[in-house]
Amino acid sequence: MEQRWIRLSGPAAGIAFVVLLVVGTALAQGVPTPDKSAGTTLTWYASHRGTVLAFGLLSGLAAMVFLWFLAHVRHTVSGHPAGGRVAGTLAISGTAMATTAMVSTLPPVVLAILANRPGVTPDPSLVRMLADLNSLFFGAIGLFFVVFVLALALTFFLGALAPKWVGWIALVAGILGFVGSSAAYFPDTNGKPFGLTILGFIALIGLLLSILITCITMLRTEAATT
Repeated sequence: MEQRWIRLSGPAAGIAFVVLLVVGTALAQGVPTPDKSAGTTLTWYASHRGTVLAFGLLSGLAAMVFLWFLAHVRHTVSGHPAGGRVAGTLAISGTAMATTAMVSTLPPVVLAILANRPGVTPDPSLVRMLADLNSLFFGAIGLFFVVFVLALALTFFLGALAPKWVGWIALVAGILGFVGSSAAYFPDTNGKPFGLTILGFIALIGLLLSILITCITMLRTEAATT
């Protein structure tokens, strides 16, 4: 029989992912947008070196535990008569989203390191390029996010995951995520992100709520069967 700790590790990893991502996102607040001057950007990163490096580490840890949670969800969904139709989509899109999110932490981390390196003055064009990449990665993550969260919504509607009403949260998150991630590809001529990108953050909250509620439900179900 499958050991109980393995069954508990999946939802526990999901909760850990939510906590790590919330803390990491909070640390990333205040990052200069690409329309700011190179000097302003470097000054900010120079004074927030530790915060940015911690953000990079927490984001990596969040990606790690998310993949563990994702494997658990795939196993659970695959065992449902109708879940096999979306299990592969969940696994592939979730892995792509986590990988892209991990890579997206590199531009701000590199900026934090360069801004504090003694005797080195980064080229303004390089600073701007890294700032632009930091912003555009939001759109790249968002497109994988949309596929994952819509597949997640479908698993709820099919009854492969519970509670079923969480599927509506995931569905709305998917729609908002598509608009927000698409908007990220259309900054103004100075590099300032399009205002609709804020919808991507609202969509992220929807995903985190969906995962948190699902994990709590899994833990309660496991406790009720023991």
